[in-house]
Amino acid sequence: MEEFSALAARVAASVGELRGCLILSRDGLVLGAYPQDQEGLVKPAWLKFASMGESEKGFIEFGGEIWTYVRRGPYAAFALSAQGVRPGLIIDQLEQLLYAAEEIRARREALRVPEASPAPSSEPRSSLHPEAKPPAAAPSRARAEPVEREARPAPSEGPAPGRRTQGEGEEIDRVLLAQEFSRLLQEGGDGDENNEAT
Repeated sequence: MEEFSALAARVAASVGELRGCLILSRDGLVLGAYPQDQEGLVKPAWLKFASMGESEKGFIEFGGEIWTYVRRGPYAAFALSAQGVRPGLIIDQLEQLLYAAEEIRARREALRVPEASPAPSSEPRSSLHPEAKPPAAAPSRARAEPVEREARPAPSEGPAPGRRTQGEGEEIDRVLLAQEFSRLLQEGGDGDENNEAT
């Protein structure tokens, strides 16, 4: 609040007949005031001005005073001055004040330390978030590939029932593979005996 009050005092120093100034949040809360401890001098005028409706920028002559208002981004400024002051000069000073207020806010946000996220728990939060399981290890191609080449049927034959191929991404059924080998060995062995007999 002190930084905003200092900004309001800077406007008062640049405008000779400024009676008071308020720096407000977007929703109308007083963030800073000049004179610093006497915001009650300007607040009744601000409340009357606010009751007239929404405004982005403007001034109004009321009684023997000029009420000037500027809103920019998250902040607004309201000034109360004597009639001899040019409203355009006050509007210019209030706009500069609001630029400075936005810079203060940007510096504060840059200095904030981001909040640490909570450590993940080892248990699932609900049935919608099941625990992730590690993927099953793929079979070693170095051992399976030479065996697979020998077990492949001839182009005219179809694959044996229940046989899994390597391209499906599943493990090789060793029992079926052993049965296939024994069948091939038996077929090959019969042919050798016939050749030796003749």
